[in-house]
Amino acid sequence: MKKFVVLFVLLVALNSCREGDDFKISSDPTKVDARLIQPKVEQGYLVFASAEEIMSLLSDSERPEVNEKIENWQKLPGFTSYKEYRIANTEYLVNEEVLALRKALNNRDISIIKQSVKSLPLSIEAFINEKGLVRIGSTLLQFTPDNVKELKNFNGQLDQIETLITSTEDSPKNNIRFQRIFSGLNNLSDSNARIGPYSVSVVGGPLPIPPVGSMFVHGYLTCYSFPSSTSSTGYKWYIDAESRAYSDGGTELTGVQTSIEVTSSTHGGRTVTGKTRQQNQILGSRGSDNNNDFKGQIKFVITMYPYGYTLHSVGYINITD
Repeated sequence: MKKFVVLFVLLVALNSCREGDDFKISSDPTKVDARLIQPKVEQGYLVFASAEEIMSLLSDSERPEVNEKIENWQKLPGFTSYKEYRIANTEYLVNEEVLALRKALNNRDISIIKQSVKSLPLSIEAFINEKGLVRIGSTLLQFTPDNVKELKNFNGQLDQIETLITSTEDSPKNNIRFQRIFSGLNNLSDSNARIGPYSVSVVGGPLPIPPVGSMFVHGYLTCYSFPSSTSSTGYKWYIDAESRAYSDGGTELTGVQTSIEVTSSTHGGRTVTGKTRQQNQILGSRGSDNNNDFKGQIKFVITMYPYGYTLHSVGYINITD
């Protein structure tokens, strides 16, 4: 059984984060050139030809030309992405706590993020609509913060869409597969740990900013899978790692320097740095006789510079057998 171990630590250092080795993504002969992918809009959601298209977009999303292409899809007539929906329901606030943090850290970018809808992994928010729907081949999928649903042999009928949205369990009669997103450390079976869906989080140690309070990194690890178009039993899976920053009052903060470092015996390593919310992706595939399971450590870091010191809040998630 896959084991998740979460750790946290406070570090004080004078050096900045370094770029890691090239990130090794499992070789996939079915990989599609992401620059040539162009989904169409159908009944308010995007339609992709295959899971291989989604995986190619995820693996190449950092390439400027691919990222620009994905951003342009947000303007397609008749399509409202979950990303747009979340942003429209997000406020950036400044109060006395934020003003004190800005002064102590000499950082004018810090604000409070207040959302009225739950977030999904950033990497898929651009592909799904405001209801979490996306079509891949003949399968309609719905992603929510709590579950993932698949409707196979979908023919575009409105009543099928409504049946999928309202479903709360597997329904062989309606070709629906219902998967809850498992979370925590003790309830992940072998199959779920390998291909998802699961969600694991960690809170890092305190980064003290006297007299204002403390700041903490929150690391989130989510695994989703898509049914492969080349195998009736295979799945294309990816793990999305995301870091955020919170005050000790429990409010999420933006404009904070963060990084995610991946080290893995199966997929190599990589470090990405930027401002919250920062993300990193791990991609792979699994079929009845093809298991490219991920094993390794994900390190989440926020970095601040109060009063001339370099301080970090750090949290770890280890994924082992």
